[in-house]
Amino acid sequence: MGGEVVSGSARQSSAGRRCQGCGAALAADNTARLCGRCHREQRDQLRTPPAHLRDEFFDTDEFRAAFDSHHIGKVFKAYRNHPRHLQLFGKGLNQELLGRWLGLTQAQVSKLENGPSEENLKTLRNYAKILHLPQSMLWFDFPGQTRLARVQHLSLPDLHAISSRNPLAPPALKLATDPSGTTTDDGDPAAVVSRLAEARAHFEQMYRNAGGSVTKARLDPYLSQQMVPVFAGATGDNGVAARRAIGGLIAFAGVCAYDSEDWVSANSNFAQALKIAAASNDHDFYAYVLALMVNQALALEDYKTAESLTSAALQSSVKLAPAPLTVDLQVMRAKALASMGDASAAMAIIQKLESAVDKLPVDNEMVEASYVQGGHLHAGLAEALMSLGDLGAAQRFGQQSLNSEGHARGKVNRLASMASIEVARGEIERASFLACEMVDNARGMESRRLARRFVKLRESLAEASTDVSLDAIDKIDRAITLIQ
Repeated sequence: MGGEVVSGSARQSSAGRRCQGCGAALAADNTARLCGRCHREQRDQLRTPPAHLRDEFFDTDEFRAAFDSHHIGKVFKAYRNHPRHLQLFGKGLNQELLGRWLGLTQAQVSKLENGPSEENLKTLRNYAKILHLPQSMLWFDFPGQTRLARVQHLSLPDLHAISSRNPLAPPALKLATDPSGTTTDDGDPAAVVSRLAEARAHFEQMYRNAGGSVTKARLDPYLSQQMVPVFAGATGDNGVAARRAIGGLIAFAGVCAYDSEDWVSANSNFAQALKIAAASNDHDFYAYVLALMVNQALALEDYKTAESLTSAALQSSVKLAPAPLTVDLQVMRAKALASMGDASAAMAIIQKLESAVDKLPVDNEMVEASYVQGGHLHAGLAEALMSLGDLGAAQRFGQQSLNSEGHARGKVNRLASMASIEVARGEIERASFLACEMVDNARGMESRRLARRFVKLRESLAEASTDVSLDAIDKIDRAITLIQ
């Protein structure tokens, strides 16, 4: 029952190595763990793709880069050359085998791997289903599903466990270097915190003016090349502040990815920011990051996840007063409950929030949550009420949101919300006027999220088909080609 029959130098075993399948001595030129016969037998078992691969199988640099590229051929190549296959067989899977699984020829697989990206959604879904690719890493959805990774709430003991696994927390605070290689800020952690705060303000303004895709293209290199702080060993207030500052930038990179509808990158950024909050036991910052994830869940219409994350965030926040972030979380919870059809629970929250929104302090103590202002909150309440069918109250809150001050991007979103409410009320002329104003205020912005909102509003206006609405639709169509 030995291994293969070999001759010459191939008869010599490789330093006494033996086949892990049958125990026979391995030939000197066999770098795999199996002899040729066991190798062939195991390859025969690969008549269909493995159906129960662990998540760790896809957690490699090659796979992450392939999924981020939105190119299925690069995913194929990463799959074929996975270290697991190299370890078992001494080489990767060939294109012919992969093609047999997918119903393709070797030439077709080669064309997919080396040619332009496949764009047909039905074809992409078929390939993903056959190879059992994880939905959370894909750049496209399946009907009735979303790619939003479900995140469980972490208790205080869990926070400490996360910090020990945090890849962004090596042992000591290291400052960024300038192109000449000299340390900047004279080794002063307080100066690093100040510089990071300035960077966040800069990128936040860029996001509000130009959109997420433009900002992300600038922010990602800033994080990866210029700021490489190592802060697990940093002590004192400056160490905590440095972690909070870099965590805020990483979370904001997630916001930019969300605005570009790159859900996988957004989740990755949010997860890193959560780890940083955990490492510092920073409850409020932890709640802030969860709030960003709630907002994304609402956008993906994953209302159950949104409600769950909201509960987790409210439990994490230690502030007792109706701080802006806490109120925003409650507003988003009302939106999720309303969308799930729980009218009584949603209305109970809305009724409690009516006075709280008007009593919020002008200055937000949490700089990361500066977006939480009266107009933003009134618009959220209006959207929740519209989901509940209370269009009169929705219109009242929507108008309050338009009367509030705010940055340009926030105004575009509030105008979109109000226009949708007016369509639902049958006020098509008013809705069309608001839609045109929305487009005018969005000039210069690039955002897939805004484009998605514009498309949805356009569809609502198209059902009315009046002369006024047709003019607004034409204006929206021209804007959509520019902002996404």
